[in-house]
Amino acid sequence: MGGGGSRLGHRAAHRACADAYPARYLDKLITIRHPLVVSEWAKLVEGAKPLLESFAHGRSQVPDAVPYPLLPEPGGLLPGVRRRRCRLLLADCRVTERWTVLVFDSGEWWVFPGGFGALWTEWAGGRIATPPPGREDVLLPGFFVERVDDRGQDLSSRGPSVFGMTLTPFRVHVPQADLDDLHERLARTRWPDQPEGVGWELGIPVDEVKDLAEHWRLRFDWRAAEERINAFPQFTITIDGENVHFLHVRSPEEGATPLLLTHGWPGSIVEFLDVIGPLADPRAYGGDPREAFHVVVPSIPGFGFSGPTRDRAWGPARGARAWASLMTTLGYDRFGTHGGDWGALISRELGVQFPSRVLGVHVTMLPTAVARSESDLAGLTGAELSLGERSLAKSRAFQHTGTGYAIIQSTKPQTLAYGLTDSPAGQLAWIAEKFRSFSNTTHDLIDRDDLLTDVAIYWFTGTANSSARIYAALEGPWGAPLPVSTVPTGVAVFPDDIGLPLRPLAERTDKIVHWSPFSAGGHFPALEQPDALIGDIRKFFGSI
Repeated sequence: MGGGGSRLGHRAAHRACADAYPARYLDKLITIRHPLVVSEWAKLVEGAKPLLESFAHGRSQVPDAVPYPLLPEPGGLLPGVRRRRCRLLLADCRVTERWTVLVFDSGEWWVFPGGFGALWTEWAGGRIATPPPGREDVLLPGFFVERVDDRGQDLSSRGPSVFGMTLTPFRVHVPQADLDDLHERLARTRWPDQPEGVGWELGIPVDEVKDLAEHWRLRFDWRAAEERINAFPQFTITIDGENVHFLHVRSPEEGATPLLLTHGWPGSIVEFLDVIGPLADPRAYGGDPREAFHVVVPSIPGFGFSGPTRDRAWGPARGARAWASLMTTLGYDRFGTHGGDWGALISRELGVQFPSRVLGVHVTMLPTAVARSESDLAGLTGAELSLGERSLAKSRAFQHTGTGYAIIQSTKPQTLAYGLTDSPAGQLAWIAEKFRSFSNTTHDLIDRDDLLTDVAIYWFTGTANSSARIYAALEGPWGAPLPVSTVPTGVAVFPDDIGLPLRPLAERTDKIVHWSPFSAGGHFPALEQPDALIGDIRKFFGSI
């Protein structure tokens, strides 16, 4: 694709550099004018106008060591920026094997991946007649971006930002008054009755919750939990109008693979605290340094330290777009992704929406691969048929006894939220029952302090309601077919999870290149079987 009418706008640039243009460095100011407006610019990128209308980028100073790819994914509107046309003076160009950095006299800097920016400078210097072919990550000259607030006021001088999105360092600290209030509420809990002999059949037993509540009130050390979380670098950022909290742990290893880890409900970043270290720095844990990852662990908008959302429509598709913008901001053009529960849906959706950026999708849950009717068993024989029958039995049992929470949270989360937001014992029971039932076990598989850290995050952040709304925001009906994914996909199958996925069903919609059945583990493998999960993530990404 070419830029119609572009040459006229570049004559000044051609004249300025026709006779003096070093191959790898521009030390002469070049006046660049570009006449295109968005409607014309749209012609340069396939399918472009709807995408470009929501396409924005920001401004920052050149980093000391780590360059970042500049542009967000098409369709991912970055809040708080606006675009206007202007004249730019190109002051400097630095080209490396991985990046091209263009520096302008205004202090703007733009970065292109690979050698693509070198083509841009060749065009600017008059070596080629038209800009390089249109691509989703190409910035054409003639546009300047300023950061603005909701009223359109310039924010350019109000603190550092990366591509229009301000990164704010974050540390967890709950005021002592909130801890005291929690303990007082737990001590005043009014406990419900319970019929004799029902065990877990009607929900988590009173004695179980009383025991957990007493531990939470008298023995659980929240300050130690804070210290554990704060051992990791954390930030907040505004994406698509909402606050997003995330951990970002860069590996010390050269060439580490960027990796997103996404939790689900009723989980949180707590799920991954024990796997971040081995994934980011395998050498320190006796592993192979060639299997290292730069690890990014965000809190889904509406969950945990991201805080309550103002907008109800935060389903997996929108979450995937937010994660793509986040990874762009952090400098990761291509990356892998892993998740379970809602994190699995968001991870898969990243591959569907951004296949050119996602190296691979690793999940521990694949709802479309679970047998739901006899027709799903057609063609299966022998061991596969036996596994299919077990999958169908688990699916039917869960539909009969295990979906009540999801129906409530997908239809009337607001009504539920009054009890969970006012009563820590209620929030505790609502989550603790799922940590047991989701893994189909009669005993606790995870440390109770990990459980209480997770529950406490929901309590202190007041996100019972907003986290539940993810069920109401699901695009399409429950169990609806998912769009086909062409990205290499790996599935770790833990036998005691809610559902038992079948590879023949998974291959109908996903490009399955890795399938690992395990002998133990349930819905929260990062907490239940961390070593197995770490090993499988390494194996999958090492194979693609």
